[in-house]
Amino acid sequence: QSATQLTIEERIRELEVCVGICERLFGSPIPPTYSRHLSRVISLWILLLPVSLISSGVSTVAGVACATTVAAYVFIGLDEVGMEIENVFQIMPMQQLAAAAQKDAGDAFVSEMPPLNF
Repeated sequence: QSATQLTIEERIRELEVCVGICERLFGSPIPPTYSRHLSRVISLWILLLPVSLISSGVSTVAGVACATTVAAYVFIGLDEVGMEIENVFQIMPMQQLAAAAQKDAGDAFVSEMPPLNF
């Protein structure tokens, strides 16, 4: 075998490993209790943040409201990003990409049969 063929076979093996890793990731769901627990903890923390700010010496209502709003925006945003990362295969158009790749592969290997003349 030539060096080119060996390189191609090695690349195919690497691709198979990557596909296997993706299939394992896709097949191992994140428990819903994890997401619920994280959302509840964030909600509780944001609810108790104004109490903590007032007891620590922030004297203005505007300061407490501003700090709580910024913290809520950051932590709820991080929670949403985490949920998007958990469901990465729903974000990416995998079905369309797979269908297009299958069609292209089929078009490359299938040709019209010549007419049979009897």
